[in-house]
Amino acid sequence: MEGGWRFPFNDVVEVNLHSSFVQFAGDKGANQASAQAVNPHGPSSPLWLSKVPAPQARAFLYGEEIMNIRRNQQDMSILTQYQEAFESGDKEQLDALIHDDCKFYPHVAGAVMTKSDITAFAGMGAVRSEARRVLFENDEVGVTHSIAHFANGSTSEAVLAFFRFKDGKIIHVETGATPLSDDYKLIGQ
Repeated sequence: MEGGWRFPFNDVVEVNLHSSFVQFAGDKGANQASAQAVNPHGPSSPLWLSKVPAPQARAFLYGEEIMNIRRNQQDMSILTQYQEAFESGDKEQLDALIHDDCKFYPHVAGAVMTKSDITAFAGMGAVRSEARRVLFENDEVGVTHSIAHFANGSTSEAVLAFFRFKDGKIIHVETGATPLSDDYKLIGQ
């Protein structure tokens, strides 16, 4: 079929709910990070399956939905759990998600934070995020993006964060940010 992508139903071999990527037996590029690895026809194809993590996995056969699996709370990604626990100040949940040897390298003035620094900072209302998205997550690394607003009057920023995991917990965090204003100001520096 011109412009489409067809596959026999028995070719579906796995749905990885941790990252929500549908993989196919004949898909040699399924483990690549590119969305084109799943469907080289791109998002205009009626059978487009995104490589971007999402809260559900869906597969289509000749235009008919054959699989629709939604993640529940206990299947929630480490990063989604972390974001929610940080915003709410759930120190018990943060303790379960953050490795004891974790180092957090925020984009501000060479600072380095430890697990105890992160849990102490959580839920204080000093930073509020919106439009939080997990862009990628597997068993080794994860990437998030959000818009951060600061209670101290610093300029809001678009923040990209990189995470590494060890033993199923966050062991390394590094952020980069883009100010959302031409008259950028960072309070407290």
